[in-house]
Amino acid sequence: AARELGYGPENLYQSPNVKPGFVGHGIGLGNPDAPQISTEDHTLLAAGMVINIETILRDPALGSARIEDAVVIEPAGAVRLSETPIRLGERAA
Repeated sequence: AARELGYGPENLYQSPNVKPGFVGHGIGLGNPDAPQISTEDHTLLAAGMVINIETILRDPALGSARIEDAVVIEPAGAVRLSETPIRLGERAA
């Protein structure tokens, strides 16, 4: 559904040292666990699955940061489990 709206992972970022099309992964006993949230894994997400969405922030002058958010898939939609607020700080001059 996201791809149909133009939000496919290939549209989210381009960064060296990051596999194109990778957005996140499942959480379980492995590291990383299936499914891979990527252009190569076509697993449908279902209620009860817990996944990590990896947001990559990149600034050529400062470097990059990867932020992972745990999300549980519920029948009515996805619920973010992480309680840390998402906000960007001001950049020092």
